[in-house]
Amino acid sequence: MVLAQDPHSEGVAAGNAANAADPRHGESADRDQCAAPGYYNPNPPETSLYGQPSLSGATAARIAYCNSPAAVNDITCQAIRTAIGSASTPRPPVSPTDASVLGANSAANNPGAQGVTLSGVYSACTTQTQLLSPAVYDTQSCNNYYLRSIDNQCQKTLTVQVTWDYVCPAGTISGPTPVAGSTAQPPDESCQVQHTETQYQCAPPNTGPTLDALGNQVCTTPSQHDDSRHRGHRNHRQSLNSQRRYRP
Repeated sequence: MVLAQDPHSEGVAAGNAANAADPRHGESADRDQCAAPGYYNPNPPETSLYGQPSLSGATAARIAYCNSPAAVNDITCQAIRTAIGSASTPRPPVSPTDASVLGANSAANNPGAQGVTLSGVYSACTTQTQLLSPAVYDTQSCNNYYLRSIDNQCQKTLTVQVTWDYVCPAGTISGPTPVAGSTAQPPDESCQVQHTETQYQCAPPNTGPTLDALGNQVCTTPSQHDDSRHRGHRNHRQSLNSQRRYRP
């Protein structure tokens, strides 16, 4: 690939070299001006536009001037109006495989193979190798997405183990204790409860005791039936063998 370090400078140098080799070179500027009156200007104002970063403002101003009544007879505006009209003319589309596009790409990619050479008049063009961009590496990945099946059924088994919590009442001295041979569900449990009983006894030979009209325990003496009622003696004892069964 032939790459120019400075396209403008290279073009100017090539043109000057070609002019020097042209036998017509050296004809006076006066003769050129006579051949094209009104079009020749050795110092055109457009030379000030060289090197400008943007030409949009100058272009819009020039087009506005050429469209004004003041530029009716200005022959320099003819080219501008012609260019605008040509750009507005509909044209058939040009595909990337068009012969003109392929020829232009071939000339840009390998100018030396086009049968045109400047070796006789210009020798500054050399073949150069230029790195356009460094190697670029990236990490790529792909994901597999699986559809969820909503019609498939699954079987689940729930195993429950029941534990009965037996509670004995207040005053229990032991228990709960499983009752041997119980077939009840849940199984019977027993609690041993301690409670106090009051038992009345009459000393012999007295009989009783019996309740009188006031609810008192009284003893009866056999030898004196009229005045033989005596208050019974109270004797307290504790029963430790009373059992009660409780189910939850």
